[in-house]
Amino acid sequence: MNRGKFISFLFLLNFYFIEGSKNKNIRKLQELSDDIVILHVNDVHCAINKTIGYDGFALYRNEMKKKYKNVILVDVGDHIQGGSIGAISKGETIIKLMNKIEFNVVTIGNHEFDYGIDQLYKLGNDLSSKYICSNFCFRKNKTTIFDPYKIIEAGNKKIGFIGVLIPSAFSKTYLSSLKDENNEPIYDLLADNNEKNLFENVQANINILKNDKKVDYIVLLTHIGLSLEEFNSQVLLSKLENVDIVIDGNTHEIYNTTIKDKNNKEIQIVQTGNKLESIGQIIIKKNGIITSEIIESVPEPNDKEGSMNIYRDGQKRWVDKEINNFIDNIWEDYSDELNKIIGHSNFDLLINSEDNEPSMCEYQECTLGNLIADAMKDLSNAEIAILNGGAIKKNLLNGNLTSKNIIDVIPWYNTIVVKRLPGQVILDALELGVSNLPSPSSGFPQVSGLTFELNSDINNSVKIESDKLNVDGERRVSNVKVNGEELNLTKLYNVSLLEFVGNGGDGFFMFTKYNISTVSLYTDTDSLILYIKDNLKGEIPEIYNDLQKRIEISAVHSANQLSEPILDNSSNSQATYDNQSQQIQLFSIHSYKFYENPYMIEFGILVLFINYPTDKVSSITMKLIIEYIRLRFLEEEENVTCIIESKKLYSKSSEMCYFHCSKEVKGPISTISLISCDIIINGNTPVNSSTSEIAKNYGENMQNQTNNYFSQRRNINITFDNCSVYIEKNKLIFKGKTNGFKITTKESLLVFAQGESIINIMCDINDEGNNTFKMVCEPTVIINVDFSGNNEVYINDYKKIIMMDFENGKSLAIFEDENNLNLKKYKKTISGDITFGQIFFITILFIALLVTIFIIVFLCKKSIKATKEAKETNPPPSENNNMTLPSTSKEEIDKNNIPGDAGLNIN
Repeated sequence: MNRGKFISFLFLLNFYFIEGSKNKNIRKLQELSDDIVILHVNDVHCAINKTIGYDGFALYRNEMKKKYKNVILVDVGDHIQGGSIGAISKGETIIKLMNKIEFNVVTIGNHEFDYGIDQLYKLGNDLSSKYICSNFCFRKNKTTIFDPYKIIEAGNKKIGFIGVLIPSAFSKTYLSSLKDENNEPIYDLLADNNEKNLFENVQANINILKNDKKVDYIVLLTHIGLSLEEFNSQVLLSKLENVDIVIDGNTHEIYNTTIKDKNNKEIQIVQTGNKLESIGQIIIKKNGIITSEIIESVPEPNDKEGSMNIYRDGQKRWVDKEINNFIDNIWEDYSDELNKIIGHSNFDLLINSEDNEPSMCEYQECTLGNLIADAMKDLSNAEIAILNGGAIKKNLLNGNLTSKNIIDVIPWYNTIVVKRLPGQVILDALELGVSNLPSPSSGFPQVSGLTFELNSDINNSVKIESDKLNVDGERRVSNVKVNGEELNLTKLYNVSLLEFVGNGGDGFFMFTKYNISTVSLYTDTDSLILYIKDNLKGEIPEIYNDLQKRIEISAVHSANQLSEPILDNSSNSQATYDNQSQQIQLFSIHSYKFYENPYMIEFGILVLFINYPTDKVSSITMKLIIEYIRLRFLEEEENVTCIIESKKLYSKSSEMCYFHCSKEVKGPISTISLISCDIIINGNTPVNSSTSEIAKNYGENMQNQTNNYFSQRRNINITFDNCSVYIEKNKLIFKGKTNGFKITTKESLLVFAQGESIINIMCDINDEGNNTFKMVCEPTVIINVDFSGNNEVYINDYKKIIMMDFENGKSLAIFEDENNLNLKKYKKTISGDITFGQIFFITILFIALLVTIFIIVFLCKKSIKATKEAKETNPPPSENNNMTLPSTSKEEIDKNNIPGDAGLNIN
């Protein structure tokens, strides 16, 4: 081999080395992460293409699979009920869609029972991943109906998922009414013995997974929720150990927080709201750190192949094209049935003015309740119909009425049954149904063929003991009449009920003791369709445009007395009102919208006016404190104007008015507190209602988004003198002296603001004695916080809010002492820079490249010199010199031809 060829060989070798390194780096960049991703949803309720939609969820799944080797899809229950597609197919179409998306782990919610126990068995068999639930079992031998847990192997790790259903579903569904030949319940949710059986059962399954199955991580799928008072996910976890994370459901809340287990270890718990308004994302990193996040919208994909951009719910959304087409085909398959016109209405029949309001059918008589109860009574030939108000799910708006409209209103397809019930049982059922007032309740009775008076000023005295209802005080329900005649407590009446209620649903256990005398040919949904088509001849009559005084509410609990009459100054009305009976009550604040604009607070409020002229009322102004957490604790007092949207008759002398409130603010909101219930009506009339029930019921951390939430304000201001902040083994330490206030809380939440988001860091805070304290915080995320110019830190211990004032001037001591914490350096330490191994590898590559270049240059110089000497010794041939090149056949060229690069296969 001559020098020229050798130089060419070295050049090609060097090119191959360099390009090979590049390609290796490309491969490395494209390598999928070994971290494990869990994408989870809960309480989808048939929202197949609402908000994010299953097609958006599928697209986000696809994007994660481009980055991670292991992506696991989880559903935490209540997926088959809540919409027309689920109702028509009794959940079967929803299961087909979930199979198409390839969910890996699914547990049941209480609404998976809505289409009957046999249908639940069928759906469980149809579901590719199969259901899991650890506490749904046969009562006799405690054998579970579905597998209690499921193990997913992801790389070299094993993850155990355990399903847990809220035990109260036993009484709130029809499970308690399903009896064996000995009249004993067939099924169980382990609610006995104050849930002790449930705690022991779940812990036993955890132990099996940890000790026998050798799983690395335990994930609890709890269809329970945090906001429930008597039993919630926090109570459950406080009795358990060795749980790594909890994915929650049932209460339709959005939160990403921590709660403590049996050993006081902080465990992350996440819930994503309902109807796919958000996606939960959990990442288990190779080093064992678990992070969780709420995804509120699916981002635009880099590679748009297989995706599409659509307009849905007022905004552009990215979705998976294949799943979007699949959903479109579902709607097309049912279009003939859903779009069939069955009648017409000239007016709206409303249960609320906005979807996120509580249904008025759950706390008073409603026009839709009257219509549906009449349909149930007439089509089952009963004397009375009692309908649980929670069964009514949507407004029925004016115009042509289609089957889909009716299905959306009452989507259950629940069979109507008739039972012969004594008057006493009917009276007890009514008393039970109104026992939750003033709070809404799904069991509030809507009636037909029946009227009664209701005095909610009377304290609830209903007590249930051993399947027996006792009322040990004055009853709220009185003057009950059946078709105009006084209720006879010993007489038997034919009562039309939904099978769900007849079997004890919504707590009506008293109905289960009586046999069904007649099973109607129709379901609730069918009966309403037929009633409108046949009985009403396709037109809703005007009688349903107003309340019919079937339920007369004679007083309202905790309404406030006004000291003087309040009248619009511009009114020429000559009407007079009794000053002592005028009352205004802030009934509830119940809807929150922050997710579209973090700088806008928007909510709804119900105000009850008693003996008060509302004709001229168009707006109210409320005083609020809006709290911002932007590195410091800021409070601003704001007047928020609320515009009336609707009003409905609540009783003979009162109206319930719904107001819409909105206010643009200066920064992303952390907390909104009602500092006083003073309101101004129509801009000029002050109303003092500071002792209203709202002051007691205003939300206990009613969180809507991770960055924004309502909470009742319970503040304690503590000044910490001479406070210092520093790092100790990757922990953030606050030390200092208090101004004499003794710290009693042990666990705290330090809150930083970073960009548009708020970061929570769990801390332990201890009183060290002698007015000194120490707070130890362990961040699990990167923080980039600058304290300069601020002198306050916000701490939340879940029971009260503490605002710490640091009295070191305008900035903390950390900027006055170089030995204290530099947060930029701290961020660098947490996030990590390039490693020593990476530096060594890059250095070796660089040296190798320099050596190669040096050799090439050296050999090139020698080759040029040799060529020059050769030319001088052997001059080139003249034009007359003839040279003959050796002939080469085409076959030889093809034979020796080197094939081109076929490309890299990058996984």
